Amino acid sequence: MQVSCGPQWFYGVDSFFDLFTIITALLIAFFSFKAYHFTKEKKYFFFSLSFLLLALAFVVKIVMYICIYMSMVGKVIGPFVFIVHDKLAFLLFKYYGMLGFIILMLFAMLILAIVALRIKDIKVILLLTFFTLLIAFQAVHSVALFHLVTTFLLIFITYHFFSNHLQKKGVRSMLVALSFLMVFISQILFIFSTMNSIQYFIGECFQLAGFILLLITFIMITTRRHAYGKKNKNRNHQRHVDRHPGKRR
Repeated sequence: MQVSCGPQWFYGVDSFFDLFTIITALLIAFFSFKAYHFTKEKKYFFFSLSFLLLALAFVVKIVMYICIYMSMVGKVIGPFVFIVHDKLAFLLFKYYGMLGFIILMLFAMLILAIVALRIKDIKVILLLTFFTLLIAFQAVHSVALFHLVTTFLLIFITYHFFSNHLQKKGVRSMLVALSFLMVFISQILFIFSTMNSIQYFIGECFQLAGFILLLITFIMITTRRHAYGKKNKNRNHQRHVDRHPGKRR
C-alpha cells in the first residue's frame, strides 16, 4: 500500500503547521465564546463550537500521523514522499484517522455555513447533517472530494462575510471576510496539490494565515467589548455616587 503524504521537502513539517492550527483554532474558540458572553449573540457561540471541532479535527490528524510514522518506510518518487506500510496501519490511516478528521472538518464548516445562510429549520439542518455524513464516508476514498466539498461550503461562508463587510464597511468585518477568503484559497490549492508539490505548502500557509487573521479579529472584538463594558460600569458607578453623595467614601 502506498499513500502520498506531501512533498519531500515538506515531509513532517506539516505536523507543525497542524499544531499551530490547533492552537489558533482553540484561541478562536475561546475568544468567540468570550464574545458570546459579552454580546449574547448566538452566532459567536456557533463560531466557538465550529472552531472547537476544527481544532479537534487537527488533533485527530496529528495522532493519525504519529501512528503512521511509527510504522512507516519512506520511498521518494520525484518531488513526493510515498509511504509503504502494512495493511493494518493503512486501515487505521484511511478508515479511522482520515474519517474522523474529515467528519469533524466538514461539520465545522457546515456549522459556519448554517450561520452564514441563517438556516433555522431543524428539518433542513438534519438533512444537511445526513448528506454531510454520506459525503464524509465517500471522501475517505478521495481527499480531493473532501477539499471540493469544503470549498463549496466556503463559497457561501466567504460570500456572506464579504456581503456583511459591504454593509458595515468596518475593519473587523473586512478582516473576517479576508480570513475566510484565505481559507477558501487554501482548499482550492489542496485540490490540485497532487499535481504541483509547491501548492501543498502554499495551501498550508494560506490556511494558517486565514485562521491567524480571524483570531486577531476576535481578539479585537472581545477587547473592545470588554473596554466598553468596563467604561459603562464606571459610568454607572459614577452616576450612583452623584445621586447618593452621602454614601461617598
